[in-house]
Amino acid sequence: IIVTKCNAALTTTQRNSIITQLSPLPTQQVYFTTIVYGTLTALLQPTTTMLIPVMDVLVVTGIANPTPMEQYIEQQVASYEKLQFADHHIFTIKDIRHIEKAFDNIKNTRKIIVTTQKDAIRLLKFGHTIAHLPIYVLPITIQFLFEQEAQFVHHIKEHISTFKS
Repeated sequence: IIVTKCNAALTTTQRNSIITQLSPLPTQQVYFTTIVYGTLTALLQPTTTMLIPVMDVLVVTGIANPTPMEQYIEQQVASYEKLQFADHHIFTIKDIRHIEKAFDNIKNTRKIIVTTQKDAIRLLKFGHTIAHLPIYVLPITIQFLFEQEAQFVHHIKEHISTFKS
């Protein structure tokens, strides 16, 4: 059992409470992970940037739960606006115009657009149309809490080596 999107500061007491609530079988292991955000990379250029306190950000997402990303960004910048599309949204030229308008309405001159890796792929088809926009991709990785990564990898390898078809 993997409990995802945990607060990175999850305590042992909180962990034990969650395990109790899950009541895993004796043969089940419970692992805890958190999201770690990487370096913002421009969608169309090989450049990177950092979120800074004087910056305004337009967050553009088409994912099921953008809340963790929004919370992360909110802690880093002066303010942010969001355009949230449905999960797996296929962007249209009308959407691109909506994004441009929302971005133009941000008065701060220190502003960027931030999107997810999944949404970046869907925006790439508008390359020439969006080339003038400072769109950055916020990558994520998963980190195991409580130093459980080695135990998880061992558990998976053990399962694979003993698996019978």
